[in-house]
Amino acid sequence: MAKAFDSIGMTPLTKALERIKCPTDLINFIINLFKNRKLQVITAYGLSKGFYAGDGIDQGETISPLIWRIFYDPLLTRIKDIPEVGYRLITQWPSSEGTDINKTQHELKTSVVAYAVTPSHV
Repeated sequence: MAKAFDSIGMTPLTKALERIKCPTDLINFIINLFKNRKLQVITAYGLSKGFYAGDGIDQGETISPLIWRIFYDPLLTRIKDIPEVGYRLITQWPSSEGTDINKTQHELKTSVVAYAVTPSHV
């Protein structure tokens, strides 16, 4: 993942949308919405010179949570299903009597830790 989901490229996104059988018109609409975008930044001195945003849907976009589910969820699920991948945490927990003899072993396995951040507006 590029810096914890900084952006998703148009080609992989197209393939992900085709995989879940989205209509071609919807795929084209989403791709064309974010393709060849020219941006400007508002500064104290007025608008900056325009620049092109590049190939991808950025993390802060309104559509990002939906794209996360379509694009990354299947990838993370696939990684989770590989037994030798991930982290295992094992601990010995004392029983309610508080003796060292009666300990219960607890195990937690996680394959992946990922998150999407939604920007907060003040």
